Parts: sequence; C-alpha cells; structure tokens
Amino acid sequence: MSGAARPEVCAALRLLASAAGTLGSDSCAGNLDYAHLCSAVSSDHRCGIHGGVAGIGLGKSGRLNSMGFEFLHWNRTSGRENAEALGFGTVCGLAVALLFQALYKGTPVKWQDAWIGITLGPLMEEAIFRGYLFGLAEWGLRKRIPSASWIVGVAIAAVFALCHLLKAGITGPQIGVIFVMGVVYAWLRIKSNSTTLPFLAHSAYNAIIFAVAALLA
Repeated sequence: MSGAARPEVCAALRLLASAAGTLGSDSCAGNLDYAHLCSAVSSDHRCGIHGGVAGIGLGKSGRLNSMGFEFLHWNRTSGRENAEALGFGTVCGLAVALLFQALYKGTPVKWQDAWIGITLGPLMEEAIFRGYLFGLAEWGLRKRIPSASWIVGVAIAAVFALCHLLKAGITGPQIGVIFVMGVVYAWLRIKSNSTTLPFLAHSAYNAIIFAVAALLA
C-alpha cells in the first residue's frame, strides 16, 4: 500500500541514523537519504514485521552487542519476561481504550498505519528512546546521581511524548497517555536492563489501540 510514512517514524529514523553515525565506525550513516528511507517504509508495509522479527532474532542471539549496537541494550530476556511484557502492554492498551474511548471513536484506521505502528514504529522508537538515549543519559549521570535511571526514564518519557506532537491531529490527552506509557516502558527497561521488553509491550499496546480504533470507527 502507498502513502506517507508517519512523521514520528521518520523522526526516529533520523535519530537512529544519527546515533549510529556517532557511535559506530561507518560514517556513511550520516549520508542517508531520509526521504528515500521513509518512502521505502511507506511503500512496503512488510518491512515492519521483517524489521521486528530480525531485531528480536538478533537480540536473542546476542549479535546486537557490537559495532555500536551495544548501546541499544538489546539484551537477552527470558520467554516468561517476554510473555509478561506482551501481556502488560495488552492490559495497558485495554485500560486506555476503555477509559478514553472518545479519543479513538470515529478515527479512521489505515492498514498501513496500523502495521507500521505495531511493528517498525515501536522498534525504532524503543531503539532511540529506551535504547541509545536512555543508555547514554544514564551513563552520563550515573556517577553523579545514584537514582539516575528513574530520572532519565521520566525525562525521556517526556521527550518521547513531545516528539509525537509531529503527528497531525494529536490531542493533549493523547500526549498525556503517551507520557504515562513512556514511564511504563522506562520501568520495563530499568527492571530488565533491555529494550526488548519495552518494545514488546509497546507493540502489544499499539496493537490493542489500533484494534479498538478500528472497531469504533
């Protein structure tokens, strides 16, 4: 399906490429054609599931712990932890959907947006916010502030929510919900020392929100 890529996904792609260029040894990351990259995301929705599956597979095998990818903190997690993260994201999605039905009622849902929002979107956003940004900020503050993890987690949750202002039509209550979920993802990141659980919870949460929006449309 064709169409424009979500603005926050494009922003995440820019941030990820920038971080890779800073942390890795290959300078070509800074010369990426973002328009082409976002166009590729929008023209082939299958890249979302491919990227998600590849990320999980590489993380489980420990191959994302070199060449700058170690800053992603895509560390191994157990099957039980993964299931709990998926369940937690699902419960949060159902709670938000029930409490804020008016936010989603009558909102048209495009298959492409849902697919990206469940797969590539959470993968890119968690790689940036609970991966690179969280890891680098925590590393910079750890020696000065004992409780740096939670300070960083809440601060990045705020940045995470504000970045969604790029999306046309988003409302204040939705930004508030995104901030709260950002804190939830930070909690999962802190307790597991891995971006795997935030990604799984984020993906499950988005899946429920899109499903409810489709039912209410």
